[in-house]
Amino acid sequence: MSEGCIPLRLISRQQKVPLFRAKSMEKLHQPFVTCNSSSYKESGASGLEVKLAIMRSKLEEAETIKALHKEAINNKESKLAQYADLYSRETVKCNDLAKTVDYLTQKSTELSQRESKLETSLKSHLESKAHQNDDDDDDPKLKKNLSDYIEKNVCLAMGDLETLSRFNQIKILSLFKKKFEAFSSIHSFSSIHSFQTRKLEKMISFSTRLSADENEPKIEGVAVDEEGNIYVADSANRLVKCFTIDGQCKWATETPPCPPYNVAIVNSKHIAVTKSYSDSLDIRRSDDGVRVKEVFVNLFCPFPGLAVYKDNVAIVESCDTLENGCVNIFKMTSDYNLISKQTFFGDSNKPHVHFIPMYEPRYVHLTKHYILISSKMALHTLSLEGDLVALTAPSNTQPHGLCTDFAGNILCVDKIKSQIQITPANFPKCILSKEDGLEDPTDITIKHGHLFVCDGHMIKVFV
Repeated sequence: MSEGCIPLRLISRQQKVPLFRAKSMEKLHQPFVTCNSSSYKESGASGLEVKLAIMRSKLEEAETIKALHKEAINNKESKLAQYADLYSRETVKCNDLAKTVDYLTQKSTELSQRESKLETSLKSHLESKAHQNDDDDDDPKLKKNLSDYIEKNVCLAMGDLETLSRFNQIKILSLFKKKFEAFSSIHSFSSIHSFQTRKLEKMISFSTRLSADENEPKIEGVAVDEEGNIYVADSANRLVKCFTIDGQCKWATETPPCPPYNVAIVNSKHIAVTKSYSDSLDIRRSDDGVRVKEVFVNLFCPFPGLAVYKDNVAIVESCDTLENGCVNIFKMTSDYNLISKQTFFGDSNKPHVHFIPMYEPRYVHLTKHYILISSKMALHTLSLEGDLVALTAPSNTQPHGLCTDFAGNILCVDKIKSQIQITPANFPKCILSKEDGLEDPTDITIKHGHLFVCDGHMIKVFV
């Protein structure tokens, strides 16, 4: 059997043959269709007829899956067309806005020049007026000319002030546009595409090594916020570091006494950090890395993988006291306390679903409906209630960091092969490998259609 996903099936004592129905991540699991061979035997059918009936059932199931996949593809193509049209319209609006800003900038320059000229003229007039006789002050012609001059320039100034007011309103929109363009390397139209259907290219890479580092950095976890700031957990130097999208270090902070293992975005102002062999979770400010709260979670393990989705917090646990690993789900309050702890071991109460224990789980990812865990033996997909939904056990691999793309496909790091694999419908496909420059990948994350990869001491961004 070729390397890849090995379908896991069990045949019960009643000779029921489950047929796996593969769908997209939007509908990860559907009930298994079974065919009972005993019903055919009772009707007097021969063994060959039973096999033919089973094969017909499988064929019908395959046709149904094919129709479902075709319908899903058509729906996605329709959505892509809508997004493309929307992007085209927004591009036209941005171009029109840029032309308006350029025009008003020019008008503002002309207004400044006119104001300077008016000030010079008035000053010259007042100086000449001061040298005139008192009789001249009563000259009606002079008064008329002065009145007309002032009225004309005041009207011009008022008109330009109205233009300037409009310019200030447009300037606000211009600042927004500049901010949009400043993060164009992150906010990309490519975010509406699936990583399954496009060839990835490396956009940027930079080293996380700092001049003050005592050891070669070892990046275990990565997270990216909405503004493109990249947060990494450097376990070798016991530091949490923050970099801009172009690789400039904004800050680095220590996490004594334990090295950091993983990092996650909590909100626009705070991040969360787990540490190896520590029973606490650090809440730190995202602008300077200062710890604002230490939350005790009563976990003590070497690889506390972390994920945050809205008010749900997931931390995987693996230690000598547990025969198998587990994932702990908490609810985070507004003051960053963790409550309502639930522990799931990834087993299933359904007899037709095979179960592989979570042996040394290291990374976890949360979505709206599912919990994804990578262990040393398999990739586990659980519902938020803890039921096992899907299980992928690729041969000769060691899953590490994982995330999901826009289309709901799972992306996972293969530590042994130094690859990143995508898993649509539980059939892994390599999208990045050593040929693309990967050496020792550990963790990944996706933000605005860009794939951020921790590769040794390097951060590499693919699009």
